[in-house]
Amino acid sequence: MEIDPTSGRARGIELVAESRNGSRFGWSASYALARSEELVDGRWVPVEHDQTQTFYADVSYIPAPQLATQAARGSIIPAGRPPTSATP
Repeated sequence: MEIDPTSGRARGIELVAESRNGSRFGWSASYALARSEELVDGRWVPVEHDQTQTFYADVSYIPAPQLATQAARGSIIPAGRPPTSATP
């Protein structure tokens, strides 16, 4: 069965923190809380691949002023709903 939404909406907020204070090391991190929904048959239902919460972290190292590279990347940790199915 194919679900054909008539509309969609997404809402959320993201918090970001970072430090680039002139030393050779820097970091950044972010956390997002969001919700995505589609209008199906007159009611709002969560999007199948909705990622309600995500976290990202990043560390960087600059060995010399003329070189800049990212030494490590953090991971995205999704915490969404399981896939939804339509019920007739």
